[in-house]
Formats: sequence, structure tokens, C-alpha cells
Amino acid sequence: MAEYKKQHQIPKTYMKHFSIDGKMSVMIGEFDDVKIVENIPYKNQCYENFYYGDDLIWENRLGEIENDAEPVINSILEGKHVLTSLELQKMYKFISFQIARVPSHVNKWLYNQAHILHTGIMMQKDHGLDVPEMDFFDTLDWIIKNKKRETIDNVLNIANNNSKYLFDLDYLIVDFTTLGSLVFSDNPVIQQNDLFLGSGGLGMAGLIIILPLAPGTAFILFDRKIYEYPKNENHYIVSNVESDISKINTCEIVIREKLVYFDISNNKEKILYTNKKFLPFRSVYLDNLRPTNFGDKDEKIIMASNRYMSKKMDLSFLHLNKYVNRVKIIDLYLPRLKDKKTLERMSYLREIYKDHFSKEDFDNYETFINWYYA
Repeated sequence: MAEYKKQHQIPKTYMKHFSIDGKMSVMIGEFDDVKIVENIPYKNQCYENFYYGDDLIWENRLGEIENDAEPVINSILEGKHVLTSLELQKMYKFISFQIARVPSHVNKWLYNQAHILHTGIMMQKDHGLDVPEMDFFDTLDWIIKNKKRETIDNVLNIANNNSKYLFDLDYLIVDFTTLGSLVFSDNPVIQQNDLFLGSGGLGMAGLIIILPLAPGTAFILFDRKIYEYPKNENHYIVSNVESDISKINTCEIVIREKLVYFDISNNKEKILYTNKKFLPFRSVYLDNLRPTNFGDKDEKIIMASNRYMSKKMDLSFLHLNKYVNRVKIIDLYLPRLKDKKTLERMSYLREIYKDHFSKEDFDNYETFINWYYA
């Protein structure tokens, strides 16, 4: 049993590609209290004792997913750029579970549960009921103590179903030959949407997913209907636009839970500079993660955000296409799979936004939706 005690939230088979002789570096801390520790063994990172439980059910299941994805990732890093349907499905599954299994995702769920419970307690107090006094952080501690194991099971079960929402996305393997190198965080999968800035979901139009695989290679999934890509191949070499690496690294630094990792040959001064430069985006990102509620003492609606940056990626090789650029209205309900409800909402949108947009704006948006689902 002891050999299964250290259960990793990020697989060792993934982290090893950012190591040299088994060692890498890490940026630790927040805001003005940040430091870099070098030459740490990658095997001792991103784990918690019996994180998935001592019954080993999820530990073994995740091990199978890692074993399926490992040869695919290795072959990509060895120069294979055309993946079979089976290889792609293994990558979809790996990414779906990697999104869910990290503490940042689990903690978001725990925080949301604590917010719901605490809101309920406050509503009871507003009605004059005699309920125990409990501040939010006491509520959060109770949720973590009593619901963490159950929550991890829940998010992993959801991840098992969520991989199907990635099947329609195109993939791109990007090799960087510029001076900079990619980093990864303890929340390594970047979920971005330049169409629904700062919002969206796995099934929404405009999704971009980026997973750094090594200091010089990234695996990218994207909605081809929304983004124009200059080539038909699934491989792209970035040789003269170092800003692309900077943009990906910025996302990793902003969306991290606590830690950012990189190979020891990376420029640590540049990583510290990027962290300092984008502190405002980090602050906004953290603020947006907090659930909000509105309503009166009898009824409240609680809203939780997605883990998206409120800043466009704007990569040099992925651009919003001409149809998107004509659109001024972006309705937050636009799934990639055709949904007749989207078209039915047009009359509703025309009514509620009639004082903000012209008839031409509405017509352009309707044309865009019809084009997208054609």
C-alpha cells in the first residue's frame, strides 16, 4: 500500500519532460512574495498522500489513462505530427482528466459548496432563525474536512464524460525554436476563449485548449470555425515570434494554483518579470473565481465563474476569422453543437438589446450563427 501512497495530481510521466537529469525549478509564492527554488526532483512535486483515496480505484484508473497517453506524448516529442483517431481520443481523455484532477479545480468546487452553504445560513439568519454562528472560512474548513473526498470523486466522474466535448476540436502540434521556453503550472491545461472572453465552457464555440508538453512543444485544441489557421497540416513551427511563448507562459502563471515549474535552463529572470508584469491579471482572475450571489432574503441566485483569463491569447498562428470580426453582439450561449435554441434566442436578444445595437448588428449576428452551424 505504501508504494501507492504518493498520488500525483500531475503525472510524473508528464513532468519529466521539463526536467534535466531528473531536476527542474519552481516559482513559489504570490504577488510581492515570490521566489524561485532550483534543482528540485520532479518526482516529489504535485502529489498528496492518498489524494484519490486509499481504495486505489481512481489511482489505478488514472494510471491507465496516463499509460495510454504517455506513448502518444513521447511520439509527438520525437517528431510525430499526424495522430490517429485512437491517439487523439487518448489525448482528449488525458486532457479532460488533467483539467479536473488538479487542486485548483477541486478547490473551486469546495469553495463553491462553502459559498452555497454559508449563503443558506445567512438567509436563515435573515429570517430570524436561531442558527449557529459560522463565518465563511469556518464553513469552508467544514466543507474541506467533510466533502473533499466526495468532491474529488465527483469531478473525476464528470471528467470521464467531459472528454466527449473535445472530440470535434482540431488539433495542432506547435514546436517553438525561439529563445524562450514553455513553463507549466500546477494547473497546466490552459482553457481559453477569445470569442467569449473570460467565460465559456468545454462545449462552447471559440474554445482553445493548450497543454505545454515540453519546453519547446505545445499541444493545442481549437475550434477551427472560429479561428483561422494559415496551414492545413497539424504541425506548425514558430521560429521568429517569441511573444507566442510569452503569451502561453503568462497564462500558466496567471491561472496557477500556487506553483509554476520550468526546466533549469529557462530564464528565471524573465519568469519573475512576467509574474510581476501581469499581477493585475492575476488579481482579476482570482477575484473572478469567487462565486457571487444576488437576490433578496427569500431567494438568491449563486453564480460561479469558469477558470478563464479575461485577456485574449491572440497567438500569431490562430486568428479570429472574418465572420467573427464583423460581429458586435456575442451571446453567451453558443455551443459548438447545433442547438435550435440559439436561433430561437434571436428575437429575445433583439428585444433586450434594441437600444444598444443597430438592426445591422443583429442581422450580422444572425448571419454569423447561421454560418457557424451550416
